[in-house]
Amino acid sequence: MTRQRWRITVLAALATFAAVFPITDLFRSDAWLPRAVVVITLVAVVGVAGRSLTRSRTLVVLSQLVIVGYAVIAQFAAGTLSYGVPTRETWELI
Repeated sequence: MTRQRWRITVLAALATFAAVFPITDLFRSDAWLPRAVVVITLVAVVGVAGRSLTRSRTLVVLSQLVIVGYAVIAQFAAGTLSYGVPTRETWELI
């Protein structure tokens, strides 16, 4: 992985955060903001790791989608997970 790709990934994550931050005025509380930062960071890290392990862009994007889905489930439906694995109750909440 070249330094250029690390910089691009960090800049993309910062740009995403910059696009999300103005939305805070629309909500009563800012409780969702740290969660958004965690998810944005996870997606960036998984993207960098995926690009360093494989050349397949499809696999990188799919892994990022899986991480986003799991992060959202873990944050909002954590009580329905069994040892970190979604159960039938998890899918009923969705």
